[in-house]
Amino acid sequence: MNAETSPSDTIIDGDTHDGDTAQVSQGAENSTAKRFSSMSVGIKVYGIVALCLTLLAAVGGAGIWQMGKIGTELESIAEQDIPLTSGLTKVTIHQLEQAVNFERAFRFGEEMVKHPEIRKKFEKTVHHFEKLSHKVEKELKEVEAQAETAAHNAHSAADKKEFVHVVAALKKIEGEHKGYETIAVKALKLIDGGQVEEAIRLEDQIVALEDKLDHELEALLTEVGKFTEKAAKTAEAHEQFAIKLLIGLALAAFALGAFASFLLVRSAIIRPLTDVVGAVDSMTKGDLEVEVKIHSDDEIGAVAKALGVFKESMIEAKRLEAQQREAEKKALEEERQREAEKMEAERKEAEQKAAEKGAVTAVSSALSPQASTSHD
Repeated sequence: MNAETSPSDTIIDGDTHDGDTAQVSQGAENSTAKRFSSMSVGIKVYGIVALCLTLLAAVGGAGIWQMGKIGTELESIAEQDIPLTSGLTKVTIHQLEQAVNFERAFRFGEEMVKHPEIRKKFEKTVHHFEKLSHKVEKELKEVEAQAETAAHNAHSAADKKEFVHVVAALKKIEGEHKGYETIAVKALKLIDGGQVEEAIRLEDQIVALEDKLDHELEALLTEVGKFTEKAAKTAEAHEQFAIKLLIGLALAAFALGAFASFLLVRSAIIRPLTDVVGAVDSMTKGDLEVEVKIHSDDEIGAVAKALGVFKESMIEAKRLEAQQREAEKKALEEERQREAEKMEAERKEAEQKAAEKGAVTAVSSALSPQASTSHD
């Protein structure tokens, strides 16, 4: 039959376990305190110096981390966003110039029917249009390459997504520009061949393509501009955060370092030394009852222990000195006692001799008259 465990037994076991846990915890704390007190003063000073250097390194590391992050963002703006914005601006301007030159060439072509002498202006304008067309194509490819590089080197998923979108938009614009150029060149060739009416029928389509290209380029330029502005504001916000973080870390490091230094110097150096100096001062004044406190096992503790040994030696010497004085006093008293006894004995002996002498004299005096009478 199994024995049942009573609730009281369970409670006692629980209390015992809690007590054991508390004892283990207290023992660990005492062990830690003992290890700290056994450290030398040099190790304690090196420890506080190491703590201060660690805090300094933490502040410096946080600063380097934040500055590196901000530097990366500024580098992205300077080497990716701004060149991309500049390239899109050039493409937009040259596309607008190309559209203006097409309109000018188209008008010159219409006037050539009545005024053949302006053909040179027409040809010059067409040549400038074709030159601008090649320039726009070249610049579109350059901007597209920049956007692809930016997407490849993007530091965040949001940046990569934006640059990939820009690449896709540029490819679309590039294709539309080629279509625009093909129809525009066709219309100009028709005008050059005297087929003005057929060219006029293509004008609405060409204008629509121009408007679409202009709108898409302006929208893309605005989008990239807002993205760049957002990146700049993000870098500025990170800069403000970095400043606040460094100030906070610096203040925390200063407070922690100052508190730890004060606590160490006060508990491990100033208080033990003050107690040792106070004990020495009291001992020099003859107070051997002063308590020599030993706070630790370091160099100051060793001095305190040596001072305690010295104090015990002085107490023992003082005790021996008192015993010696007591012995000398006792010997002196015994000597005095012996002298007094000797003098008393001599006095009694003198009195006895005097008494005996008096008795002899009395007897002689008494015998002298009798002798005289007998003689008579």
